[in-house]
Amino acid sequence: WHEMSRQNGVEPERYKTIYTLLLELTKERLPDTQLVLCEPFCLPCGEVTEIWLEDMKKRQAIVKDLAKTFEATFVPFQSMFDEAQKRAPAEYWAKDGVHPSPAGHALMAQTWLETVKL
Repeated sequence: WHEMSRQNGVEPERYKTIYTLLLELTKERLPDTQLVLCEPFCLPCGEVTEIWLEDMKKRQAIVKDLAKTFEATFVPFQSMFDEAQKRAPAEYWAKDGVHPSPAGHALMAQTWLETVKL
């Protein structure tokens, strides 16, 4: 949100660098930790514009690649919300396109639990 509206966030390349460093440090210090990486998402409503969607696709690819690299479980939140929009409009799941509604949070929790298999 901050990068899109105020250009004071983190661009995708730096996002990848910082995320990679965090994962490397975690695996170094806690080698037996099972990592779970959640796909960043946004929905086409509220504050979200086409530019957001393009940027988000880059970040999603980064996280999916990092999940493979670090043998982490990948939770596919964007595809989950894409599928959910066939049942209800985007605003139902996240009114501003970024912050989930109670229904969006419930769907995320269900997807996380099913994916992680706890």
